[in-house]
Amino acid sequence: MLKSLIGALVPLLAAVVALAFGATMLLALGASPVEGFSAMFDGAFGSGSRIAATAVKATPLILVGAGITIAFRANVINIGGESQIIAGALLSTVVALSFPDLPTILLVPAVLLAGLVGGGILGAIPGALKAYASVNEILSTIMLNLVMVQFMNYLLRGPLIDPYEMEAGTRIPQTQRLSDNAMLPNLIDGTRLHLGVPVAILAAVGAYLLLWRTPTGFRLRAVGHSADAARASGMNVKRNITLALALSGSLAGIAGAILVFGSEGQRMVTDGSAAGFTGSAGFNGIVAALFGGLHPIWTIPSAMLFGALLTGATQLQRVLQVPAALAVALNGIIVIFVVSSTPVRGWIQRSLSEAGLFNRRNDTETEKPQALGVRSQVGYQTCLTHPRRVEMSDFFTLSVLVATAASGIRLATPYLLASLGETVGQRSGVLNLGVDGVMLLSAFFSYWVVLKTGNLWLAVLVGVAVGLVMGLLYGFITVVLNATQGISGIGIYIFGLGLSDLLFRRQVGTPKPVRRLPDVDIPVLSDIPHLGPALFQRNLLTYLAFLLIPTTVFLLGRTTFGLNIRSVGENPSAADSLGVSVRRTRFAAILIANSMAGLAGAALVLQLGIFQPNLTQGMGFIAVALVYFGAWRPIGVMCGALLYGLVNATVLQWKALGIIPVNGSDLAAMAPAVLTILALVVLARRVSAPAALTRPFSRH
Repeated sequence: MLKSLIGALVPLLAAVVALAFGATMLLALGASPVEGFSAMFDGAFGSGSRIAATAVKATPLILVGAGITIAFRANVINIGGESQIIAGALLSTVVALSFPDLPTILLVPAVLLAGLVGGGILGAIPGALKAYASVNEILSTIMLNLVMVQFMNYLLRGPLIDPYEMEAGTRIPQTQRLSDNAMLPNLIDGTRLHLGVPVAILAAVGAYLLLWRTPTGFRLRAVGHSADAARASGMNVKRNITLALALSGSLAGIAGAILVFGSEGQRMVTDGSAAGFTGSAGFNGIVAALFGGLHPIWTIPSAMLFGALLTGATQLQRVLQVPAALAVALNGIIVIFVVSSTPVRGWIQRSLSEAGLFNRRNDTETEKPQALGVRSQVGYQTCLTHPRRVEMSDFFTLSVLVATAASGIRLATPYLLASLGETVGQRSGVLNLGVDGVMLLSAFFSYWVVLKTGNLWLAVLVGVAVGLVMGLLYGFITVVLNATQGISGIGIYIFGLGLSDLLFRRQVGTPKPVRRLPDVDIPVLSDIPHLGPALFQRNLLTYLAFLLIPTTVFLLGRTTFGLNIRSVGENPSAADSLGVSVRRTRFAAILIANSMAGLAGAALVLQLGIFQPNLTQGMGFIAVALVYFGAWRPIGVMCGALLYGLVNATVLQWKALGIIPVNGSDLAAMAPAVLTILALVVLARRVSAPAALTRPFSRH
């Protein structure tokens, strides 16, 4: 009893501390915390209609969160909620458009079933890749997020676009108004409470019954607890891993259908980004699942809490003019504090056990998989004008090819900087999924410094400093507290996404152009015909990025510090027995990795000369994938970054030349992510991840 009480109170206390941190943020923004939280509470629970709005906002979080718990129990991590939501929404929309005259009693179940199937397929793909090709599910789900965003844009700007938008020439990416028969019935007049809310609650209850009351659930939990033991017992481990992610994705797919058919607009519409449609429910669902103790039932009140934060943030903005992005930053803070509370809870329970206050054997913890992390071997705006008719041969001219190469090198620079740093971090055994959040924060602060001072190099230093600060935070969470790396990184990402958005809207408001890094010609080399301008007329950060490749090779392969990094990434216990400080080495590697991510964010904004919310659009996640793509070797990482940059540059060049039609540009933009997934499949069985990657170290 005491142990269960501690297990419940410690995360709750962590959430309270996180909210206190949020109060500090309100003070820093010049708002009263009391007034701020009062406004948020009133916005979420101030009337029956507001409570209904909160429940509706929580609905996709309940579904995604319940799905996350299913995956977790099988010891797999589903970061692909965004793609699975989109897949469910698209397939259900196609069904509604195909059968608009079906009666409500048939069409509503049909669209929900279509959502389940669409999300399930997008979940089964990374599940099968992990089970049968040893491709890390974190990376494959991240890449599929990027793929599905572009696929959604293609469909909503092309085959599924409202014919009126084509006739009017406005080309807003949205479908035509969907049939009334497909919309989820309202349960209470005068409110937004619809059928999707009880559907989500029943789905969460169903997830609980599946996991703890059926043979299938027992097999999933057995695989999560020990795949080797499950295999020895005759269970099909590969099939159960695939099933776990398929079930997780199917619940997210239902959430996608509910987002479309529970909306007031009665159509599917996007602004071109995943968050523009999903509202980041794929990531916020992870937050809800984590706060709910990764239990389907407790995910329901947890999702209501985060739904209240998101709904209340609108009232906060209306009353105190504090941007609603504060709620996103708060979500990230709560993830960080709750994840960090897990090892603290374990320490308290061990201390009480040693003091004899409860019996270990009779008061056991809730069953959990042995590890939640990477354990597999892995190598791991649309042009609206009507262009002239061109041929592919126009692309294969010397001037165009040289320009494409130059653009590819420029586009590769932020990827290269971030992935080189992440290579150092992962070689020490630490995975950081928060790279994108670090890049966003450093990009904003670098932009703000240039905007205020005009000093480019001060902006670069500030970007690196922001990376170091975030590295200190991440190192404390994952190295000192031994918190789960995958979820901690997601917390850092959400925090960086929300805080950069909040600061931009508060301090700047609308995007303003700033000075960009000038190109510097290298004497003699820049005069080489054709190649000179492409390779040797770059900005200094691009030169620095490529100089850091041999530097990283030398660091990892020719120095004592590099040997220590590699040893703690392969066998931390052995390294510790030889006198290597595992924590100090990993902490130093994290600082290097995050400072490089900060430099990448500064390079991005100083190359573009502009900042806007979510500027990176997932670049940090791609940088993490490039480390696997490059087999944890700096040269391989460079090849991956250049390939990614050149593919992106080629797509942009084809769009500019008119080779790609207007409604095909989004399909072409999928190419880099698709190529990355294919490369991961090819390399998966040929190279191995650092043996201790994501594994915390403790002498006890």
